[in-house]
Amino acid sequence: MTLRDLYLRLRAIVRPQPVERELDEELAFHIDREAARLAAAGADPADAQRLARRRFGSVALVADQCRDERRTAFVDTTVRDVKYAFREFRRAPLTAFTITATIALGLGIVAVVFMFYSAMFLRADDVPEPDRLFEVRRPPEPGAGAWVAFTRPDYEALRSQTTVFTDSVAMLNGVAARVDGRTFNGTLVTSNFFETIGAAPLLGRTLGRGDDEQPGSEPVIVLSHRGWTQFFERDPNVVGRSVELNGHPYQVVGVMAAGFRGLGITPPDFWTPLGRLSQLRQSSSGKEDSYAIDIVGRLKPDVSVEAATAALSAWAVANPALKEAGGRPKSIRLVARRGSLPISALDGLLGFAPLFLAFGLILLIGCANVANLLLARGLARQREIGIRLSLGASRRLIIRQLLTESLLLASVSAAGGLLVARLTLDAAVRVATAVMPPELSELISLAALAADWRVFVFLAGGAVFATVLFGLAPAIQSTRVELIRTMRGEITRDARPGRARNALVAVQVSASALLLIAAAVFLRGMMSASAVQPGLRTQDTVFLEMTNENRRAALVQAVESDSSVALVGAAWPFGIGGTLAEANRVPVEFKFASPEYFEVFGITVVRGRLFTKAERQASAGVVIVSE
Repeated sequence: MTLRDLYLRLRAIVRPQPVERELDEELAFHIDREAARLAAAGADPADAQRLARRRFGSVALVADQCRDERRTAFVDTTVRDVKYAFREFRRAPLTAFTITATIALGLGIVAVVFMFYSAMFLRADDVPEPDRLFEVRRPPEPGAGAWVAFTRPDYEALRSQTTVFTDSVAMLNGVAARVDGRTFNGTLVTSNFFETIGAAPLLGRTLGRGDDEQPGSEPVIVLSHRGWTQFFERDPNVVGRSVELNGHPYQVVGVMAAGFRGLGITPPDFWTPLGRLSQLRQSSSGKEDSYAIDIVGRLKPDVSVEAATAALSAWAVANPALKEAGGRPKSIRLVARRGSLPISALDGLLGFAPLFLAFGLILLIGCANVANLLLARGLARQREIGIRLSLGASRRLIIRQLLTESLLLASVSAAGGLLVARLTLDAAVRVATAVMPPELSELISLAALAADWRVFVFLAGGAVFATVLFGLAPAIQSTRVELIRTMRGEITRDARPGRARNALVAVQVSASALLLIAAAVFLRGMMSASAVQPGLRTQDTVFLEMTNENRRAALVQAVESDSSVALVGAAWPFGIGGTLAEANRVPVEFKFASPEYFEVFGITVVRGRLFTKAERQASAGVVIVSE
């Protein structure tokens, strides 16, 4: 096929009327030429015209043959089917609306589950080549679930002594500050973070090499798009603005684009250099080199994951400064850090399978309802279908016409499903924010998931699936007619979709029963969980986190002097790791607590006694062990 052939075919599709006019003129020209030849041979002009048409044959047939030679018949037929489908929708708008609303509801609910699945397992961060970003980890100690942590000196040694990465960065997540009385969650990173990841700012600049630990440098932060939106209302002049974090001024130097999440499922509110840890956490002053950090590197193009793992494991064995992990040999594992969970999409799909099954049953019930409606609609259109068959239309073309109608309805339903998913997520966020305790809502930042191209592809695939599911069987059933009796308006026994309707009713009843059983099990489990006593007082307790050690005494005194406060207890931190005995090396979690801590939460002692105030300053350690 030449370029001119392609041009002519595209012209026939885009501008069909001039092409059809030219075809009619060409066919008329051939008939006129033949009539002129016959007239020159002595035939009467009128007889010559009739004889020329007779010899030429059917003009409509020749025109169809010419159209077939263009190889655009599929497009022409599809256009006619679409126009005919819209005429049918105008003739029965209530039916079309019912089908669209039913499928949109089912697709929208399933799309909500897919959006969570996509955000956790499919959606990579908006950075160049995210598949080459890996987190460096060490296997956990025996009996412990957490990975062995790296520290800042470990990161410096890895960066200077290994060559498998183009560059590597260190990260410390979950650093909280306060802005205008609200929690401002951030991530501390090394100054080469944005350069190594390859993320460009939306406004201003990112962190530079002079921003991390340079003496006399001004503290700076880079806002995420979410932090820019929630805390600064997308102020275009935010760059250069000073923000006070935990009593220290920080200058905003940049804002990241909406697609960058900092290699996490949800982005933090800001990023700041790792060297500012002691300013944001005064309790860490002098302990910066002991904090656990994440190490992420960008693998070199010519280095495989296996080779990098072997090289890093050899480095770990040869590095005497790297801490031992419960006596196990030092080894390294590389875990993909694409901005999604470090689990394969297939394993994630297996975990989400119960949710897809439960919400898919709702879609299945909707499809069965629509199929029943189309069966009834097909029975009402028996006379129309019989006339079209008697005029020469093949059964295949009529089935195609009916499937085209179903596909158009399903496509509109896919758009409606996206709207249903969006409204459902927004409503869920509003409800969760309204019922969530204020102290918890400050720690958890909720936002509705954004739809990306994967969601659109999923909805398009769901529309095609729904078309086949609820449109194919009614279309086949509707074309099983007796032409003569159907054109008379008689409905034959074979035209009544008895078995198909019974099968659809069975599907609806079975799916509904499964949903009711699953809902009953879920409600029973929820009621049982709500009746379980946590073992401590939760009704009238308030949690107050103090991040500024210099103000701790004043804050405690202010809380104790409040008339609405009956008792005050203290604990630090929320949970830290340790070992119960050197011989057994059993990992445990513990916290430091004041004697009033147990009374505040109503925690009773099964054996022994509680702390006393005299033991607050005792040099010997006193331990209370939980059951």
